[in-house]
Amino acid sequence: MTGQRRKQAQMGEHSRMNRTEFMRQLESLLQNISATEREEALQYYNEYFNDADRRMNRMLLRHWESDESS
Repeated sequence: MTGQRRKQAQMGEHSRMNRTEFMRQLESLLQNISATEREEALQYYNEYFNDADRRMNRMLLRHWESDESS
């Protein structure tokens, strides 16, 4: 097992981050670009997460509706 794979295996489930953690880390990593570019990038990812939430909600609603009609 390579060093990188071993590190990934050791991290396991603990390596996942939630939306808030991701956005904080992203903002920190983008400190070296202009404020305008940083805000645009953060807005893009916020919209991405919002779209994903809406898709998940629609999928769950369809699933629940199909279970009720069975």
